[in-house]
Amino acid sequence: HIRIFSVRFLLRLGDLIGSSETLARKVEVPILVLAAGKDVFVHAERIAKWFDLIGSNDKTLHTYHESCHLLWWD
Repeated sequence: HIRIFSVRFLLRLGDLIGSSETLARKVEVPILVLAAGKDVFVHAERIAKWFDLIGSNDKTLHTYHESCHLLWWD
């Protein structure tokens, strides 16, 4: 939960989201991606599509199907 944020924060977050597909292709190290199956902000299907773009040959996607957006709270 982010209690206070600035317009700059929102702009940078938008930049990060917009560049995530390009950046995913550049990942060449082993990577573990964790996803929440009941996330209302970032749907698991979208994460799976993004995961497929990752350039690393050593990658793992684990989806917690019953979890929501904040995995560490579940």
